Amino acid sequence: MDIYAYHLENPGLNNIQLMTTAEISDKLVSRGSIKKPMSMSRLGMVLQQAGFQSKRIGKARTRGWIVRERGMEEVNANRNINARP
Repeated sequence: MDIYAYHLENPGLNNIQLMTTAEISDKLVSRGSIKKPMSMSRLGMVLQQAGFQSKRIGKARTRGWIVRERGMEEVNANRNINARP
């Protein structure tokens, strides 16, 4: 799905963070990339297929994804580039 290329990317060494699947889903819905949230297992499968790494951290062993969140300026620039024929 192209929406992940707009808002998230596999990180280099700068500005990385760990986000849970639910946090990623909330970001995609709040930014209007998707109208309603997809199931967490489906979103996890899509992230894994796109090459994102999942990690477990903390005592509760919370699972999250290592991502770099793109700013809206960069997202809009990518939309314009990908919309061209």
